[in-house]
Amino acid sequence: MNIFLKNIKEGMYYFAELIANLINTTLLLFAFIFVVGPTAIIAKIVGKKFLQAKGGGADMSDNKKKREDFYKQF
Repeated sequence: MNIFLKNIKEGMYYFAELIANLINTTLLLFAFIFVVGPTAIIAKIVGKKFLQAKGGGADMSDNKKKREDFYKQF
């Protein structure tokens, strides 16, 4: 009887894992198709770049600034 219950428990575990993977995949696909995809298409048409920095932070490529200027950013 104990082996029978152990097998049922394992079967339920694998079934729950299968259902969880199916739901996660479906939800992520839905979010990508209906949220991320259209947002990216609209942003590309408009010319918006979401991850482009607007000059903040320490730009080490500019050698004209003094070292002290980098410490006084805020």
